[in-house]
Amino acid sequence: MKIERFVIRDVDPKTGNVKDGGSVVTNGFIRMSIGEGCGAKGCHCSDGCWLSIGEPAKIIHPESEFGSIVEGIKVKFDNEEEMDIFLHDHEILGAD
Repeated sequence: MKIERFVIRDVDPKTGNVKDGGSVVTNGFIRMSIGEGCGAKGCHCSDGCWLSIGEPAKIIHPESEFGSIVEGIKVKFDNEEEMDIFLHDHEILGAD
């Protein structure tokens, strides 16, 4: 298992668009994959088993359209069994 912190800069807090391309959820999120990645047909951007938790966007530069950042963590698991053990042993607050 590997735990990484992420920071996505230059985010439009209204649309979630990122200045350099792509987009991100800006109101906070908990997402996970049990091997199928992001779920978009034919996409391999995030294959494997993982759990991603993002905080709501923080406005850093209110005068700029892309003045926000989104921070969070991503936990990457070696396999589905490792992920199941982690989820069984840890309460993920906010998860339904």
